[in-house]
Amino acid sequence: MKEKKIEPKITLIVYTHLIGCICYIVRDNENNILYLDTQNYSILNTSLYNIRKVTITKVKGIVHNFSPDTLIIEETKLFTDGITKYPDPEVYKNVVLSYGLQVTLEDHFLELVQHFLAIPYWDWSQTILNSKFKYILDRCKNHILLDNKLTENQLETVKQFNLYQAICFSECVNHSKLMNKKYLIR
Repeated sequence: MKEKKIEPKITLIVYTHLIGCICYIVRDNENNILYLDTQNYSILNTSLYNIRKVTITKVKGIVHNFSPDTLIIEETKLFTDGITKYPDPEVYKNVVLSYGLQVTLEDHFLELVQHFLAIPYWDWSQTILNSKFKYILDRCKNHILLDNKLTENQLETVKQFNLYQAICFSECVNHSKLMNKKYLIR
């Protein structure tokens, strides 16, 4: 089992599954949040290319400043049963954006970090929150407010941009079940 476990020292988490916001979190191996930032965008007013371009620039700066050995994203499913049955243009745009960001990050940073992981929603939500419910915002809020050691500035940022789910996802680094080579992209 030891050969399957990944033990990151500095981890960059790029959470792309928020509407109108991309969240960047850097954690060390002692679970401290070293960096927390967001990138806001409007899917209606900004091209997907420009969003990806800004994301590359931000991640390059984070890699330069913190030298993470691990990059973690939430796995994006491009095709789901729900979109084909109930096509919603906004949901579709966000899924395409998340998938495009995943591919962009793989293309630009796969060789710069030692471990590049894509963890499925169902796996991390079950492990961290003990829940597989689709809408888990209340569970995330409770988990963050009870279990997390955020500074006042970080807590204000979390509240302002509704980053509860992103912070919970960033806790993947604390669970050996999730820091597993089966989630490696390469």
